[in-house]
Amino acid sequence: MMRRDLPKRTGTFKFKDFLQLINSVNPKKALFLLGMLLSLVTSGASLVVPQLTKKLVDTSGLSKIDSKMLVVLILAFVIQLGFGTIGGYILRYVGESSVKTLLEKLWAHLLRLPVDYFDDHKSGESSSRLVNDTSVIKDLITAQFPNFITGAIQLIGSMVILFFMDWKMASLMFGVVPIIVLILLPIGKIMSRLGRKLQAANFKPQQLISMPMPAKNFPKFV
Repeated sequence: MMRRDLPKRTGTFKFKDFLQLINSVNPKKALFLLGMLLSLVTSGASLVVPQLTKKLVDTSGLSKIDSKMLVVLILAFVIQLGFGTIGGYILRYVGESSVKTLLEKLWAHLLRLPVDYFDDHKSGESSSRLVNDTSVIKDLITAQFPNFITGAIQLIGSMVILFFMDWKMASLMFGVVPIIVLILLPIGKIMSRLGRKLQAANFKPQQLISMPMPAKNFPKFV
């Protein structure tokens, strides 16, 4: 009997369990906080640079440039570029090291499983989940979570600056936000279902290659 391609969820997602999973790999918390701090500084610098550029253009003419303002602007550019690069490298390092530890623990756990487990579960499915799920966790640590925090700060900062510059435009943008959220929520659910289908499909080629069968049977699994 053929197994269903898309496994059903056996439970609901619990953020507490996810945090326990992350803590089980002993992530480098100090480096992660440092990377987040540098990313936050980069976000702040990205908000300051446009304002400094505006002041430099408004106060300087073609024949006279405010040297102090120019130095501050260059310094803000350097901070944004330098801190952003260093912060991104640190976060990637933390993510890679955490995933390495997680892979080692999962691999050791698989080796200790009884033979009955491999009779009931396809090897391609286990290896696919081992690789893909850990990649998702790495992407969450190194990209998604930092981007969410820095993006939220940039959004709030931009709205505050815009409110002081033109409160009518800011009010209009605030009114559009709920509409955007209502549009993105169903799209997020669709992407989640597609992601699970893709994950379930990834183990088919691995399982196919590992099964000893004549080449003429290959099209049946495609």
